[in-house]
Amino acid sequence: MIDLGPGLDQALLQPALEKLLKAWIVLDDQQSPRSHALADLALLANQQLEPWLLALQVDAVEARDEEGPFPLPASRQDVLAALEALRLRCAQAITQRN
Repeated sequence: MIDLGPGLDQALLQPALEKLLKAWIVLDDQQSPRSHALADLALLANQQLEPWLLALQVDAVEARDEEGPFPLPASRQDVLAALEALRLRCAQAITQRN
């Protein structure tokens, strides 16, 4: 289970999702692009993401460059559950390839 703690900075959720998507891209024997665009990465990774997860892109930029508060596009529990589900699917894909 992903444990990011109760004080998780909003700006950390987007990079977590970005790294998971890049793992999927590498699993498909593709070069991971030098991009932070979640929609583009999801497309390359062939992963369907909920629109509210893609909204983390905007939140990460704002949270990094401006003063908050920056509410999540969904509940914290839902965001973490979605990241955990993607992580588990990725781990299963790695296991199946080995």
